[in-house]
Amino acid sequence: MTIHVSLLGCTSHGAHLAKPLKELEALSFVYDQELAAAKRIGRKLHVPYGDSIEEAMKQKCDAVVIATPPRHHAGQIHTAVKKGKDVLVTQPLAASLMETIKVMKLLKESDRILMVGAIQRFSQVNRKLRKLVRNQVLRAPLRFGLLQDLGESPPETPEDEAFHPMRYIDLTNFLIGEDPDRVFASQSQEDEKGRSATNIVLDYPEGFKAFLTVGSVPNHSRQEILLVGQGFSIQWKSTDGIIRLWRGGKEREFGIREVSPIRTMLSEFLDSVRNREVGTSSVLEGAYAHLVWEMAGASMRAGSPLPVGYRVIEG
Repeated sequence: MTIHVSLLGCTSHGAHLAKPLKELEALSFVYDQELAAAKRIGRKLHVPYGDSIEEAMKQKCDAVVIATPPRHHAGQIHTAVKKGKDVLVTQPLAASLMETIKVMKLLKESDRILMVGAIQRFSQVNRKLRKLVRNQVLRAPLRFGLLQDLGESPPETPEDEAFHPMRYIDLTNFLIGEDPDRVFASQSQEDEKGRSATNIVLDYPEGFKAFLTVGSVPNHSRQEILLVGQGFSIQWKSTDGIIRLWRGGKEREFGIREVSPIRTMLSEFLDSVRNREVGTSSVLEGAYAHLVWEMAGASMRAGSPLPVGYRVIEG
């Protein structure tokens, strides 16, 4: 069964989604409010293009992939759902927690599929790490640190930068398989080059802790994961696709064949539309990541740890 998809947004994230959608024989239309951006991709991939949302919905369109700036997400999700389209939206789900809750209420009244494009959940390396945690190869108490040097690979727009840490909160939730009970955030002092970072500590059930440092972290690759616990340590850099596990002085190595996370995400979305089942990254998981990020901001202002109140979303 062929699924016809309209891509909304042809810059930033959208530019990376168009080609794999075309390769999956799903891309039927590309939209951008800047016609030149839509025209560039449309002509390159030989698909219809335009700067009208209405036109995108009128084409052969079973579903939409939303890759516009976050401020447009909630409105475009609403338009798509009301027109009977299934939706994949790039993270974040919406520009604010209040908009996120409104989207969830909208979905309860419809039978549409909505997935959140949390790319890290579709990485084969991250899925292997999740299995190691779930199979208790890595046991609590666990120290998980994710270092992201935004100086080496800055977000493409100011809006991307504002929501960037949310991706890594979602990644920790995915790896540990739980949602945190408590969050504490603080801002590190600027170094001699004026660099600073946001430090987030997440307390999970069963004694798991997640330590995230997001900002200008010198001397690190674009993404580096460090796992340290009792009797073992793991270090994985996204550039080599290898997980190394040390225990009792002995080393185990897991070689991972990394498949494009973007292509995996899009394939799972298309399968979800065909099978009418929500895929790997649901709207609820996207909402949890947004809630934790907003609570991290509240914790930073309060100067103390705060409980995460999921009833705000679930109620």
